[in-house]
Amino acid sequence: MANRYEIFSSRMGYNLSLRHFKKVNSFLSRLGDENLADLVNHSESAGELVKDQIMPMVHALLAEKYGYYYMSRNLRVEYSDFRSLVKELKGWHNVDAVLSYHHEHLGDMIMNPKVLSHFDRVKRLEKHELVVVYIKLYEPGPEENPQKQAAENIFRLLDGQAIEIPSYFRKSPASKGVIESRSLPQKASQPTVQVKSTPRQSSPRYSVQISNDLLHEGNVESLKTIIESYEESFPGSKVSIYHNEEELVSFDSLFRSASLIHGDVLDFVVTGKTISKLSKLKRYLELCVSPEYSRIPRQTGSQTLTLF
Repeated sequence: MANRYEIFSSRMGYNLSLRHFKKVNSFLSRLGDENLADLVNHSESAGELVKDQIMPMVHALLAEKYGYYYMSRNLRVEYSDFRSLVKELKGWHNVDAVLSYHHEHLGDMIMNPKVLSHFDRVKRLEKHELVVVYIKLYEPGPEENPQKQAAENIFRLLDGQAIEIPSYFRKSPASKGVIESRSLPQKASQPTVQVKSTPRQSSPRYSVQISNDLLHEGNVESLKTIIESYEESFPGSKVSIYHNEEELVSFDSLFRSASLIHGDVLDFVVTGKTISKLSKLKRYLELCVSPEYSRIPRQTGSQTLTLF
Protein backbone atom coordinates (compact mmCIF):
# COMPACT_ATOMS: atom_id res chain seq x y z
CA MET A 1 0.00 0.00 0.00
CA ALA A 2 1.37 3.41 -0.97
CA ASN A 3 2.40 5.71 1.88
CA ARG A 4 0.39 8.94 1.60
CA TYR A 5 3.00 10.80 3.65
CA GLU A 6 5.96 9.84 1.46
CA ILE A 7 6.25 13.40 0.17
CA PHE A 8 7.28 14.60 3.65
CA SER A 9 10.30 12.26 3.77
CA SER A 10 12.54 14.67 1.85
CA ARG A 11 13.42 18.25 2.67
CA MET A 12 12.21 19.36 -0.75
CA GLY A 13 8.84 17.63 -0.32
CA TYR A 14 8.39 18.94 3.21
CA ASN A 15 9.23 22.53 2.27
CA LEU A 16 7.03 22.33 -0.84
CA SER A 17 4.07 21.22 1.28
CA LEU A 18 4.73 23.81 3.95
CA ARG A 19 4.82 26.68 1.45
CA HIS A 20 1.58 25.45 -0.11
CA PHE A 21 -0.23 25.24 3.24
CA LYS A 22 0.96 28.72 4.24
CA LYS A 23 -0.33 30.19 0.99
CA VAL A 24 -3.71 28.44 1.37
CA ASN A 25 -4.03 29.72 4.94
CA SER A 26 -3.20 33.26 3.83
CA PHE A 27 -6.37 33.26 1.71
CA LEU A 28 -8.77 32.11 4.44
CA SER A 29 -9.41 35.44 6.14
CA ARG A 30 -9.87 37.19 2.79
CA LEU A 31 -12.43 34.90 1.16
CA GLY A 32 -15.86 36.44 1.13
CA ASP A 33 -14.59 39.97 0.81
CA GLU A 34 -12.50 38.92 -2.19
CA ASN A 35 -12.91 36.42 -5.00
CA LEU A 36 -10.52 33.44 -4.88
CA ALA A 37 -9.59 33.85 -8.56
CA ASP A 38 -8.45 37.42 -7.84
CA LEU A 39 -6.27 36.22 -4.95
CA VAL A 40 -4.78 33.27 -6.83
CA ASN A 41 -4.03 35.14 -10.08
CA HIS A 42 -2.38 38.00 -8.21
CA SER A 43 -0.21 35.52 -6.28
CA GLU A 44 0.72 33.65 -9.45
CA SER A 45 1.69 36.85 -11.29
CA ALA A 46 3.82 37.84 -8.26
CA GLY A 47 5.62 34.48 -8.37
CA GLU A 48 4.22 33.40 -5.00
CA LEU A 49 2.73 30.17 -6.30
CA VAL A 50 3.01 27.94 -9.37
CA LYS A 51 0.32 26.64 -11.69
CA ASP A 52 0.31 23.10 -10.28
CA GLN A 53 -0.90 24.51 -6.94
CA ILE A 54 -3.95 26.25 -8.34
CA MET A 55 -6.57 23.56 -8.93
CA PRO A 56 -5.87 21.60 -5.72
CA MET A 57 -6.15 24.91 -3.87
CA VAL A 58 -9.39 25.89 -5.62
CA HIS A 59 -11.11 22.57 -4.98
CA ALA A 60 -9.92 22.30 -1.37
CA LEU A 61 -11.16 25.79 -0.46
CA LEU A 62 -14.27 26.25 -2.58
CA ALA A 63 -15.70 22.74 -2.91
CA GLU A 64 -14.43 21.00 0.22
CA LYS A 65 -14.17 23.70 2.90
CA TYR A 66 -16.81 26.26 1.96
CA GLY A 67 -19.30 24.13 0.07
CA TYR A 68 -19.48 26.00 -3.22
CA TYR A 69 -21.73 24.30 -5.74
CA TYR A 70 -19.75 23.31 -8.82
CA MET A 71 -20.70 22.11 -12.29
CA SER A 72 -18.34 20.92 -15.06
CA ARG A 73 -18.99 20.70 -18.76
CA ASN A 74 -17.15 20.50 -22.06
CA LEU A 75 -17.98 23.59 -24.08
CA ARG A 76 -20.45 23.06 -26.91
CA VAL A 77 -19.27 26.05 -28.93
CA GLU A 78 -16.25 28.34 -29.12
CA TYR A 79 -16.76 31.45 -26.97
CA SER A 80 -14.97 34.80 -27.05
CA ASP A 81 -17.57 37.46 -26.16
CA PHE A 82 -16.08 38.03 -22.71
CA ARG A 83 -17.20 41.65 -22.54
CA SER A 84 -20.87 40.59 -22.64
CA LEU A 85 -20.28 37.81 -20.12
CA VAL A 86 -18.59 40.15 -17.64
CA LYS A 87 -21.24 42.84 -18.13
CA GLU A 88 -23.99 40.35 -17.24
CA LEU A 89 -22.26 38.73 -14.27
CA LYS A 90 -21.16 42.04 -12.75
CA GLY A 91 -24.85 42.60 -12.04
CA TRP A 92 -25.13 39.37 -10.02
CA HIS A 93 -24.32 41.10 -6.74
CA ASN A 94 -25.59 38.20 -4.62
CA VAL A 95 -23.49 35.56 -6.43
CA ASP A 96 -19.81 34.74 -6.00
CA ALA A 97 -18.51 32.84 -9.04
CA VAL A 98 -15.19 31.31 -10.06
CA LEU A 99 -14.61 29.78 -13.47
CA SER A 100 -11.84 27.30 -14.29
CA TYR A 101 -10.79 26.49 -17.83
CA HIS A 102 -8.39 23.87 -19.14
CA HIS A 103 -6.21 25.19 -21.96
CA GLU A 104 -4.33 22.70 -24.15
CA HIS A 105 -0.94 24.38 -23.67
CA LEU A 106 -1.37 26.83 -20.78
CA GLY A 107 -2.99 24.24 -18.51
CA ASP A 108 -5.62 24.98 -15.89
CA MET A 109 -6.56 28.61 -15.32
CA ILE A 110 -9.13 30.20 -13.06
CA MET A 111 -10.97 33.42 -13.71
CA ASN A 112 -13.29 35.74 -11.87
CA PRO A 113 -16.01 36.03 -14.56
CA LYS A 114 -16.80 39.53 -13.33
CA VAL A 115 -13.30 40.80 -14.27
CA LEU A 116 -12.59 41.28 -17.99
CA SER A 117 -8.78 41.24 -17.66
CA HIS A 118 -8.89 37.65 -16.36
CA PHE A 119 -9.70 36.50 -19.89
CA ASP A 120 -6.77 38.30 -21.53
CA ARG A 121 -4.60 35.18 -21.43
CA VAL A 122 -6.98 32.90 -23.31
CA LYS A 123 -8.47 35.13 -26.07
CA ARG A 124 -11.23 32.53 -26.53
CA LEU A 125 -12.62 29.41 -24.88
CA GLU A 126 -12.27 26.51 -27.30
CA LYS A 127 -15.07 24.13 -28.20
CA HIS A 128 -14.92 20.80 -26.31
CA GLU A 129 -12.51 22.13 -23.66
CA LEU A 130 -13.40 21.60 -19.99
CA VAL A 131 -14.93 24.43 -17.94
CA VAL A 132 -15.85 24.19 -14.24
CA VAL A 133 -18.08 26.81 -12.60
CA TYR A 134 -18.00 27.27 -8.81
CA ILE A 135 -20.97 29.14 -7.30
CA LYS A 136 -22.06 30.41 -3.90
CA LEU A 137 -24.79 32.87 -2.94
CA TYR A 138 -24.03 35.42 -0.26
CA GLU A 139 -27.67 35.29 0.87
CA PRO A 140 -29.89 32.26 0.13
CA GLY A 141 -32.81 32.56 -2.25
CA PRO A 142 -36.37 31.27 -1.91
CA GLU A 143 -35.98 28.62 -4.61
CA GLU A 144 -34.52 25.15 -4.28
CA ASN A 145 -30.84 24.92 -5.29
CA PRO A 146 -30.40 28.45 -6.70
CA GLN A 147 -26.63 27.82 -6.99
CA LYS A 148 -27.28 25.12 -9.59
CA GLN A 149 -29.53 27.58 -11.42
CA ALA A 150 -26.73 30.16 -11.45
CA ALA A 151 -24.21 27.66 -12.83
CA GLU A 152 -26.59 26.50 -15.54
CA ASN A 153 -27.22 30.09 -16.59
CA ILE A 154 -23.49 30.74 -16.92
CA PHE A 155 -23.16 27.74 -19.22
CA ARG A 156 -26.13 29.01 -21.24
CA LEU A 157 -24.29 32.30 -21.68
CA LEU A 158 -21.20 30.40 -22.83
CA ASP A 159 -23.44 28.57 -25.32
CA GLY A 160 -24.59 31.94 -26.66
CA GLN A 161 -28.13 31.56 -25.32
CA ALA A 162 -30.41 34.14 -23.70
CA ILE A 163 -31.11 33.71 -19.99
CA GLU A 164 -33.63 34.74 -17.36
CA ILE A 165 -32.46 34.96 -13.76
CA PRO A 166 -34.32 35.55 -10.48
CA SER A 167 -34.20 39.09 -9.11
CA TYR A 168 -32.39 38.06 -5.91
CA PHE A 169 -29.27 37.24 -7.98
CA ARG A 170 -28.96 41.00 -8.54
CA LYS A 171 -29.79 41.96 -4.96
CA SER A 172 -26.90 43.51 -3.05
CA PRO A 173 -26.27 41.39 0.06
CA ALA A 174 -25.98 42.94 3.50
CA SER A 175 -22.65 41.16 3.90
CA LYS A 176 -20.33 39.28 1.55
CA GLY A 177 -18.99 36.99 4.25
CA VAL A 178 -19.53 33.71 2.40
CA ILE A 179 -17.56 31.76 4.99
CA GLU A 180 -20.25 30.34 7.25
CA SER A 181 -18.01 28.51 9.71
CA ARG A 182 -16.58 31.72 11.15
CA SER A 183 -17.49 35.39 11.29
CA LEU A 184 -15.22 37.78 9.46
CA PRO A 185 -14.63 41.38 10.57
CA GLN A 186 -15.85 43.88 8.02
CA LYS A 187 -12.98 45.64 6.32
CA ALA A 188 -13.01 49.34 5.68
CA SER A 189 -13.46 50.11 2.02
CA GLN A 190 -10.18 50.75 0.26
CA PRO A 191 -9.41 52.03 -3.21
CA THR A 192 -9.03 49.22 -5.72
CA VAL A 193 -5.52 48.72 -7.01
CA GLN A 194 -5.31 47.30 -10.51
CA VAL A 195 -2.39 44.90 -10.77
CA LYS A 196 -1.28 44.23 -14.32
CA SER A 197 -0.01 40.68 -14.62
CA THR A 198 2.31 39.43 -17.29
CA PRO A 199 0.38 37.00 -19.52
CA ARG A 200 1.71 33.47 -19.83
CA GLN A 201 3.14 32.51 -23.18
CA SER A 202 3.28 29.18 -24.94
CA SER A 203 6.10 27.93 -27.16
CA PRO A 204 5.57 26.01 -30.38
CA ARG A 205 5.55 22.22 -30.06
CA TYR A 206 9.01 20.69 -30.60
CA SER A 207 9.77 17.04 -31.35
CA VAL A 208 12.51 14.88 -29.84
CA GLN A 209 13.20 11.50 -31.44
CA ILE A 210 14.28 8.59 -29.26
CA SER A 211 17.67 7.31 -30.40
CA ASN A 212 18.22 4.72 -27.68
CA ASP A 213 17.22 1.16 -28.57
CA LEU A 214 14.75 1.08 -25.68
CA LEU A 215 13.79 3.86 -23.30
CA HIS A 216 14.45 2.71 -19.75
CA GLU A 217 14.82 4.00 -16.19
CA GLY A 218 18.09 5.83 -16.82
CA ASN A 219 16.52 7.83 -19.66
CA VAL A 220 13.49 8.62 -17.50
CA GLU A 221 15.57 9.91 -14.59
CA SER A 222 17.56 12.10 -16.97
CA LEU A 223 14.35 13.59 -18.40
CA LYS A 224 13.11 14.39 -14.90
CA THR A 225 16.44 16.02 -14.01
CA ILE A 226 16.45 18.29 -17.08
CA ILE A 227 12.79 19.33 -16.72
CA GLU A 228 13.17 20.09 -12.99
CA SER A 229 16.33 22.10 -13.70
CA TYR A 230 14.63 24.14 -16.44
CA GLU A 231 11.54 24.88 -14.34
CA GLU A 232 13.75 25.83 -11.38
CA SER A 233 15.82 28.16 -13.57
CA PHE A 234 12.70 29.90 -14.94
CA PRO A 235 10.19 30.15 -12.04
CA GLY A 236 6.58 29.83 -13.14
CA SER A 237 7.49 27.91 -16.29
CA LYS A 238 6.25 24.43 -17.12
CA VAL A 239 7.64 21.86 -19.54
CA SER A 240 4.90 19.57 -20.85
CA ILE A 241 5.85 16.32 -22.60
CA TYR A 242 3.49 14.61 -25.06
CA HIS A 243 3.39 11.15 -26.62
CA ASN A 244 0.82 10.26 -29.27
CA GLU A 245 -0.84 13.67 -28.69
CA GLU A 246 -1.43 12.93 -24.98
CA GLU A 247 0.34 14.84 -22.22
CA LEU A 248 2.41 12.67 -19.91
CA VAL A 249 1.33 13.32 -16.34
CA SER A 250 3.72 10.67 -15.03
CA PHE A 251 6.70 9.33 -16.94
CA ASP A 252 6.90 6.27 -14.73
CA SER A 253 3.33 5.11 -15.37
CA LEU A 254 3.80 5.45 -19.14
CA PHE A 255 7.02 3.49 -19.25
CA ARG A 256 5.61 0.75 -17.05
CA SER A 257 2.66 0.26 -19.40
CA ALA A 258 4.31 0.69 -22.79
CA SER A 259 7.77 0.42 -24.27
CA LEU A 260 9.16 3.34 -26.20
CA ILE A 261 11.80 2.32 -28.69
CA HIS A 262 14.23 3.77 -31.21
CA GLY A 263 12.41 6.08 -33.64
CA ASP A 264 9.47 6.94 -31.36
CA VAL A 265 8.86 10.66 -30.89
CA LEU A 266 8.18 12.77 -27.82
CA ASP A 267 6.91 16.35 -28.18
CA PHE A 268 7.38 19.15 -25.68
CA VAL A 269 5.82 22.57 -25.09
CA VAL A 270 7.02 25.24 -22.65
CA THR A 271 4.59 27.67 -21.02
CA GLY A 272 5.44 30.59 -18.75
CA LYS A 273 5.85 34.33 -18.48
CA THR A 274 9.35 34.14 -19.93
CA ILE A 275 10.31 31.45 -22.43
CA SER A 276 14.03 31.14 -23.06
CA LYS A 277 16.83 28.74 -24.00
CA LEU A 278 14.55 26.37 -25.92
CA SER A 279 17.39 25.22 -28.18
CA LYS A 280 19.46 24.24 -25.16
CA LEU A 281 16.47 22.48 -23.60
CA LYS A 282 15.89 20.55 -26.84
CA ARG A 283 19.54 19.45 -26.98
CA TYR A 284 19.38 18.24 -23.38
CA LEU A 285 16.15 16.32 -24.00
CA GLU A 286 17.62 14.68 -27.10
CA LEU A 287 20.57 13.59 -24.97
CA CYS A 288 18.19 12.21 -22.33
CA VAL A 289 16.54 9.82 -24.82
CA SER A 290 19.81 8.71 -26.41
CA PRO A 291 22.35 6.02 -25.41
CA GLU A 292 24.45 8.89 -23.99
CA TYR A 293 21.92 9.78 -21.26
CA SER A 294 24.52 9.09 -18.57
CA ARG A 295 26.27 12.34 -19.58
CA ILE A 296 23.46 14.19 -17.80
CA PRO A 297 24.72 14.99 -14.27
CA ARG A 298 22.95 13.17 -11.45
CA GLN A 299 21.10 15.05 -8.72
CA THR A 300 22.37 14.67 -5.19
CA GLY A 301 19.72 14.61 -2.48
CA SER A 302 16.95 17.19 -2.90
CA GLN A 303 19.14 19.77 -4.67
CA THR A 304 18.08 20.71 -8.19
CA LEU A 305 20.91 21.00 -10.70
CA THR A 306 21.56 24.39 -12.29
CA LEU A 307 21.94 23.58 -15.98
CA PHE A 308 20.33 26.63 -17.56
